[in-house]
Amino acid sequence: MGTHLKIAALSEDSVAKIRALEAETGFHIMAFEPEVRLATPTADQMAKIQQLERDLKVTLLAYDA
Repeated sequence: MGTHLKIAALSEDSVAKIRALEAETGFHIMAFEPEVRLATPTADQMAKIQQLERDLKVTLLAYDA
């Protein structure tokens, strides 16, 4: 499987917003942007994707072929 996300190129203002959220939450946060077009699932499709995420304890990304 190839890489479909790359680290996002952000402005200094955007980076500052992420840093502020990191400080507030205590989490490390990384910004990625897709190299492929992400899918736009219907509500029913999204519910199925989210259920599978819960079942598998993973994060799924759906993109158009």
